[in-house]
Amino acid sequence: MTKVADDLATVDGLRLFGFIIPEESGLYFFTVQFCSAEVWLSHNENWRNARKIWDAGKLSQEKKDFNVSGKIGLVAGQKYFIEVVATCFRERNKIQLLWKIPTSSAFEIINGTFLSYYVDDSGLNDSKIYDESLSDSPVCASRRNKTAYFQVQSEISYLSHDEVKDILPYCDYKPSYIVNHKVGRYAAISAHKIETFIYLFPEHINFRNITEWISSPVNKDNVLEVVHSFMESHQRALPSLNEVRRVDRKPDTQRGNRYLIEVELLDLTNNRKVLLSEYVFMPNGTKKLCYPKDFQWNRTANVYLIVTAKNLGRWVHHFIKNVERILNETNDPNLHVIIYDYNSSDINLEKVLKESSLTNYMFLRESGGYSRTRSFTEAINLVSDPHSIIFMLDLHLDIGTPFINNIRKHCIEGHVVYTPIIFKLACGANAENLAGIWQDQGYGIIGMYKSDWDRSGGFPTHKYKWGGEDWELMDQVVGVGLEFDRMRTAHIHHYHHSKNGLWTGAT
Repeated sequence: MTKVADDLATVDGLRLFGFIIPEESGLYFFTVQFCSAEVWLSHNENWRNARKIWDAGKLSQEKKDFNVSGKIGLVAGQKYFIEVVATCFRERNKIQLLWKIPTSSAFEIINGTFLSYYVDDSGLNDSKIYDESLSDSPVCASRRNKTAYFQVQSEISYLSHDEVKDILPYCDYKPSYIVNHKVGRYAAISAHKIETFIYLFPEHINFRNITEWISSPVNKDNVLEVVHSFMESHQRALPSLNEVRRVDRKPDTQRGNRYLIEVELLDLTNNRKVLLSEYVFMPNGTKKLCYPKDFQWNRTANVYLIVTAKNLGRWVHHFIKNVERILNETNDPNLHVIIYDYNSSDINLEKVLKESSLTNYMFLRESGGYSRTRSFTEAINLVSDPHSIIFMLDLHLDIGTPFINNIRKHCIEGHVVYTPIIFKLACGANAENLAGIWQDQGYGIIGMYKSDWDRSGGFPTHKYKWGGEDWELMDQVVGVGLEFDRMRTAHIHHYHHSKNGLWTGAT
């Protein structure tokens, strides 16, 4: 088992795992007191064989302390993997795991005599990372992909723009809301934010908004009219329309509507599916579509995912494993990672990166207190190619594979910066039990072409204290004639986490 904090009043959740070694053979019963928890037990030392034996998550409050597992046969001297994942009641300030042994009629606390470490961390600091030596969590593993909400359709190959460039004529495109002058402080957010309307965006009853503003759905009839207009515009046969996956509409009341059309096509001659993903524009006063000049997304653009950290080793490791999973699914040769580390004592970053499957990565290690603006600025300066996309991330995220192309679609060099609205899970929520808020006031997750970063000037040079730097960056972006795409995405979400000790001494 791992060490339990003395004061659980400051703890949002606990994962306790290790081995249990009974001294008697026979039938046992388990229970947990003072916390809402799940207990998983394996029939041997392998965590993959664990099954849930106790769950208070769906019990009423008054029954949580009196629920008992079914009878479980254990053999004396044998090691069994055990895991307890708990959310504790703040007023109780403790957790107890109890069992009833074969020769007793009463429950008793399982003490250290019967427990063994999974990894002995007694000589290490509280946040030391073990890389591959720790088991996955059976509780978490059982919940993955349990909900259709965060599941996304598998990506298939995209048609290149060259393959469809003759379908529509090209037209000049400059939205009326673009400005080319310095704007007032926070004016980009308050006065220059244009909603993007989304068709086929999954709603969820447990998701709420911080403010009233939210990306709204597109009228279905309007979407189908635009899609059919596009499909009927070509002079040569395209594969047949199989499915409308998504349509984004960004309105310009003075000049017309810009759409990003994403449809799945089926070539009946070889039964091959392909994705068509194109920006089109419909000027006011007409039903005819055109391609906006110099406004198509680059399917092979280099994307640099950038994170910065100080003593958040476990979260850095989570990020690395997340990118490994994406690369395993896509084999994307143009996906890169940059990590800026403030000499963290809880992770040997160089060792972790060398032992990972990542090949396209860079990292910086600096001493001193954490500075968000300085660390991101110096990390971005490592990117020399102005035609690459830099994307700044938080660490406490889960990134879905489609998000990488989502970045490419909404970063248009010389035109558009992408800052998605992401979902933050509430305390205790997970993929099976969704709840939380859309972070529609947060602009810290943001990407753009390196040339546009340089053009905007990046973070304000005076901004070395934490707070407001993202909004001021948006002011600079808008002030040099760029727009920003702002919409919800289900391809990335933010985990609830404790802020205790986060960025200690940060500026």
